[in-house]
Amino acid sequence: MSFNASRDQTQLQLVWAPLRAQAEHMLRIMQGWLRERPTEQEKVEVHVASTWRDPAEQMVLFQRGRTRVNGAWFVENPKQIVTKAPPEETAHCCLTADGKPASLAVDFVILVDGKWAEDRDPRWALIPAAAALVNAEELEPGAFWNEPRDWPHVEVRHWRTHAERRPKS
Repeated sequence: MSFNASRDQTQLQLVWAPLRAQAEHMLRIMQGWLRERPTEQEKVEVHVASTWRDPAEQMVLFQRGRTRVNGAWFVENPKQIVTKAPPEETAHCCLTADGKPASLAVDFVILVDGKWAEDRDPRWALIPAAAALVNAEELEPGAFWNEPRDWPHVEVRHWRTHAERRPKS
C-alpha cells in the first residue's frame, strides 16, 4: 500500500466531520514537527493509515490469528493479531443515522524510508502528543491504553455515546 497526501484526504472523507478537522490538524502538526527535525540518514513521513472500515473487513482483520470454538474467540497466533475489536466494538465501523460511513477513529502511520516504523520507534509518540495539542479532552489515543497499546490509533473519547453512530454489523 502506498501512502501520500491524496490518499490521506480520501481516507479522511470517511471520518465524522468534527473528528476529520481534528485529524487534519494533527496531521499538519506531526508533518511540521518532522520537517523541523530532518534527518539525513532516513526519510520519515506521517500519513493516515486507516479510518472507516466496513464491518466485514473489520471482522476479517479481527479473525487473523484467532480461532472460534463454541462461539468464543481464542488467540492462536498472537503475532498475527492486527486488531483487538470485532466490528461492533470499534469506532472504525461507525455510520451516520442515514447509513453513511462516519468513522470515529483514525489510524496514522509513521513511515521510515517507506516502511512502517518499528514498534519501539520513539516517533510513535508524535501521535498522542498531537492529539493532546488538538483536543486532549475529546480525543483518546490508543497509546494510553493498557495492553495492548495501539500507538497509531486515535478515537473520539466515549464514542459509544454517539448513539446514531454506533457500528452496524
